[in-house]
Amino acid sequence: MSGTIGDNVYRASGVIAAAGGGTSWQSVETGSTFTAVAGNGYPVNTTAQACEVTLPTSPSVGDTIIFTDYARTWQTNAVTLDQGSVKFQSRASTGAGNKKPVYDTEGQSVTIVYVDATQGWIPTVDDDVALESRVFSIDILVVGGGGSGGCHYGGGGGAGGLIYKTSHDLTPNKRYDVVIGAGGAGQTTTNEDGNNGVDTTWTKFGDGAPQFTAKGGGAGGGEDNVGVAGGSAGGNSYTTSTAATETQTGQAGDSGTYGFGNDGGVGSHASNYNTGGGGGANSVGGAGVDANSGDGGTGKDYSAVFANEGDSGWFASGGGGGYSTNGNSAAGTASSGGGTAGGTPDGGNSAAAAANTGGGSGGGASGGGDSGAGGSGVICFKILTSIYTGTVTGSPATRVVGDYTIVEFTGDGSYTA
Repeated sequence: MSGTIGDNVYRASGVIAAAGGGTSWQSVETGSTFTAVAGNGYPVNTTAQACEVTLPTSPSVGDTIIFTDYARTWQTNAVTLDQGSVKFQSRASTGAGNKKPVYDTEGQSVTIVYVDATQGWIPTVDDDVALESRVFSIDILVVGGGGSGGCHYGGGGGAGGLIYKTSHDLTPNKRYDVVIGAGGAGQTTTNEDGNNGVDTTWTKFGDGAPQFTAKGGGAGGGEDNVGVAGGSAGGNSYTTSTAATETQTGQAGDSGTYGFGNDGGVGSHASNYNTGGGGGANSVGGAGVDANSGDGGTGKDYSAVFANEGDSGWFASGGGGGYSTNGNSAAGTASSGGGTAGGTPDGGNSAAAAANTGGGSGGGASGGGDSGAGGSGVICFKILTSIYTGTVTGSPATRVVGDYTIVEFTGDGSYTA
C-alpha cells in the first residue's frame, strides 16, 4: 500500500520519500558494509560491528546523502566513508597523510553534499544529537506488613522489611503493579507464636519477578518460643535456659541492597521472665533483662520525603515484649513507626500496630494476654509533578508538595508511567 505522511510519500516498500525529490529514508543498515545512493538517508546501526560505506563513484553537483547514528553506538563502532577516487573536503583517500573520513561520535548525524571536482563531497551537517529520551525517575518507599506478637509471655512482632530507593527509573508507558502486604493477624491462642506479615511488592508489568519485595515482619514467639524470621524478626519469649543466647535473625527487605531489617530481641528467665522486642527497620529488638521485657526496634524516619504519611513520617518499628508477672517484668515499649508496646498488666493484650506503617504489634502479657495485629504495608513514591501521569488504579492518595507529587498506595493498585 502507499499513502502520505505530512508532505512525505509512504511507499509499499516501507521507505519514506520526501515529496518533490527530497531525502528518501531507507531501512536501518546493520551490516559491516553497504553502498550509499544519492538522495537517500541511512540510519546506521553499529551495535554489532563497525561499518564502511561506499559513496557513489560518479556523483553529480548537489547530490546529497545523510547518515545518522541509529543506536547511539558510533563511539564504539565507527562509520567510515569510502570515497573512492572522488575527493572529500578537497582530499583524496590515498596519498601521504590522507585517510578515509571516520565518524565516531555518539548520536552523530552527517549530511554530505557533492559540490565539484575540486572539493568533492563536503559535510553540511556534522553534529551529535543529545539523547532526549525521557527517563522518569522516582524516590520510592516499599514496606512489608508487620508481624504480630506472641500470646502469653509473648515476644514483640517484627516490623515489615523496608526498602527506600532514590532515583528509581521508570519506563515510559509501562505499568507498575502494587501489592500491599497485610499485617500478621493478632494471636489469641495461649502460648502460640504471633503471625508473620505479608510481603509488599512493586512489579513492572511483564517482567515476572518484582523489582522490589519488602518481606513481611516476623512473628513474636509465644511462651518459651523464639521469634520468627521476616523483614525484621520477631522477639523471643523467655527462654528455658538461664543463658540469654537465643537470637533470631531478621532478613533485609531487598537482600540488603536497599532494604532494612533487624534481629528480634532475646528473652531470658535468669532472674525474671523477660521477653524480647521485635526488630525494627533501624535497630534490633531490645533484649529482655533484669526487670524489663525488651523494647521494639526503632523505625525509620522519612518525614522529610513523605511528610504526613505513615506514623508522622515514620515507618516499620518493632513491637515491645509482653509484661511478665514472674518477677514483675515491665512490658517493652515501642517507638514511632507504627509498632505497639507489649501488653500489660498480667493478662493484658497488646494493641494493633498502625495500618500502613509495617509496624509490629507488642507481645501479649503473661496470664493469657493476646496480641494485636501487625500494621499493613505501604508503598509511597515521590515524582516530579511535570512527569506524573495520574494513570493509576486502586485509588492511591496523592498530594502536591512543591514541584513534586507524593503518591501513597495503602492497598493494591498500579501506576502507569
